[in-house]
Amino acid sequence: MPGRIEVMFYPPSTQLMSQVAAGKLRIIGIETRVPHLANVPTFAETGLANFEIPGWVGAVLPAATPRDIVMRMNGDLRKAIATPQIAKAMADLSMVDMSGTPEQMARKIVADQELWGPVMRSAGIKPE
Repeated sequence: MPGRIEVMFYPPSTQLMSQVAAGKLRIIGIETRVPHLANVPTFAETGLANFEIPGWVGAVLPAATPRDIVMRMNGDLRKAIATPQIAKAMADLSMVDMSGTPEQMARKIVADQELWGPVMRSAGIKPE
């Protein structure tokens, strides 16, 4: 990562951890403890109570997709995530399986829009 980074929010991925190991980045807080970052305090422990900016990954389909296809895809993805190989890959990236229903995903998207919409508007950022 060239240049200087004042602050960033990023999951503790392989790429990030290589920069930390090289002394180029320093992790000053994390939302919840993970085994390989046991010495990093949580945001709450640093005095930043209720400071949460969790990243997430999800799958979406066009709004007009028939319900049976949505449910089949959801089930197939949940089965794949539960396999030992995928579970290990996710753990290596400090990712936690929070898969759920399509309705839970829809609520998550709305919640993030409500959280980040005002921030983006105040910064003059327009959707593309």
